Amino acid sequence: MGRKFYETQENLDNERRVADMLESKWNCKLKKVSYKLMVDFAVCRNDEIKAWIEIKCRKISFGFKPQYMISMHKINFARQQAKQTGLPFTLVVEFRDGVYYWVDKGQQLCLKWGGVSKKYMRDDQDREPCYYIDLLEFKRL
Repeated sequence: MGRKFYETQENLDNERRVADMLESKWNCKLKKVSYKLMVDFAVCRNDEIKAWIEIKCRKISFGFKPQYMISMHKINFARQQAKQTGLPFTLVVEFRDGVYYWVDKGQQLCLKWGGVSKKYMRDDQDREPCYYIDLLEFKRL
């Protein structure tokens, strides 16, 4: 049996709101891709795919912690996709106090066991290997 999807309509609406802002700032169109691709959007200009983007919306302020945690599987899959297509991968995170982005350059990332805190765990798969990206590597949009 597969894992239940926890993405809500609110999650999708927040993601789309950030995508709309990116389209305006970066003069592009963000097209939602299938969950099978493990990233949220293809960045397009004239229907030509130029990059891959994952969007996260968080209810904490930038700098609340010194690193941003994300699933190892998601980053590894995005890196593989970027390598196979020759297109860059960017992680965009909306924090309470701004939108920041990180462009993956294949840099070594800190790997730890992490995920959702025990208080908020939905199932046993909410804890997994995670990469921790130093916030100093993010740029404010």
